[in-house]
Amino acid sequence: MNLSGVADIADLLAAIGVIASLLYVGYQVKETRKAVRAATAQARTDLGVQLISTRFTSDIAELLVKSEDNPQALTKAEKFKLRSFFTAHIRHGQNLFYQQKEGLLDEYFSYGVARTTAYWIQKYPWAAEEWLDAQTIVAPEFAEFINGYLEQNPENM
Repeated sequence: MNLSGVADIADLLAAIGVIASLLYVGYQVKETRKAVRAATAQARTDLGVQLISTRFTSDIAELLVKSEDNPQALTKAEKFKLRSFFTAHIRHGQNLFYQQKEGLLDEYFSYGVARTTAYWIQKYPWAAEEWLDAQTIVAPEFAEFINGYLEQNPENM
């Protein structure tokens, strides 16, 4: 075999090596994406559980019951506390919506947020008031998403 033949074989082996490397990098990217999505979903779940826990381990539970039974009896401070709690939910929801749009979370996370947000808005007048204020400062596409869900589901739950 002459030098030209050896060079051709070396070029072929180099090309095979490049292709194998690209396939391996593609596999690593796919696995990393799965890991990031799993970590994002876990963080979302952790925060969601924390928000739910807050409802039942603080005076928020009492205020929710009071606001359902007699919303006019809420003091300004109690209404502020409930609206602040709902604002935390909205911010959490906006974050999930953004992550879903970026492909880091599955679509059902956003629809869970929409269903929960709609439930609060439709059940509690103070939440509806907070949403009117909040939608002026959240991302417009998030406000459109929630408002669209409300229009399509006038009686959530």
